[in-house]
Amino acid sequence: MQPRFAWIASMLFRMSRGVTTRIFDAFIFRIAANVLIASQTSSARDDETPVTGLPARRAAP
Repeated sequence: MQPRFAWIASMLFRMSRGVTTRIFDAFIFRIAANVLIASQTSSARDDETPVTGLPARRAAP
């Protein structure tokens, strides 16, 4: 029972570690892409946020 439990626990730990590292890598990649875009488009229009390029405020209807 003990080695089987240890094997299941190690598999769960490995799977969770893989998922968390994948999420963390995607997060780091997104931050790096945002920084790169912001550095390239430093002369963004004043109605856009420099990081995402999305409109900073909604236009009045």
